[in-house]
Amino acid sequence: MNREGHTSNLALEYDLINVGANLISPLENSDFILAFEAGIQDFERDHKITYQNISAGLHLQNNKYLLNLDSFILGGVTLKEGKRTILTNTTSSGKLDIDSNYQTFELHSGVTKNNSKLIPNLGLTGSFSITPSYDESHYFSWRNRAVGNLSLFFSDKYNLIDSSESNLNLGWTLDFRSLVGEKSQVYSINGTSATYKQDNALTREISLITNLGYEKKISDNGKFTLGLTAKNTNQSVKSLNGNFGFKLNF
Repeated sequence: MNREGHTSNLALEYDLINVGANLISPLENSDFILAFEAGIQDFERDHKITYQNISAGLHLQNNKYLLNLDSFILGGVTLKEGKRTILTNTTSSGKLDIDSNYQTFELHSGVTKNNSKLIPNLGLTGSFSITPSYDESHYFSWRNRAVGNLSLFFSDKYNLIDSSESNLNLGWTLDFRSLVGEKSQVYSINGTSATYKQDNALTREISLITNLGYEKKISDNGKFTLGLTAKNTNQSVKSLNGNFGFKLNF
């Protein structure tokens, strides 16, 4: 079994810190994956979300039922606690802190065609999530919502150093993502219903992601890992993420 964990990410879009562990158990024709993750997202304008996720699924290499493509399916639940500050004329300060507790159920699946060194890999992934209705502590109620995303991507990775003791690699991914299904969110303020509809221009995104990864063997069963990922999108979103981790086979 393989255990990979203790990962920390820092992003420029907002403050993000998360830790996680992946447990991978080889089966006869697939790998069983059990993943745990927890983190904090600290947005601008006094808005913070803490979350815990548990997911489980299968990874199948050279799936004979899908034209020998690499495939995976993963399902899980994320528990979230939100805190934010709103402007209101009901307090002397003009501000009010509100909080919420809710969960999201998720399903992810995809296939990848791994090509030779001169041809990029090609993949297709889909995600679907359901967030049941929930209330914030004051004023706001949010109706249950189902959201889907479909992504087509090209990717490749190049080994700059590849030895029994260490590996340094450079990779890239070009991703085309589109929202599918319902684009509206129904909510209410003090019992008055309203609808927010996402701008069509924001439901599609093209992302270019580059990453630099390093692995160093520190024991017969363990590796120390470092990574740096840069992302740029047509939505004028730029981010730089760093991570470190430890892989242990046992």
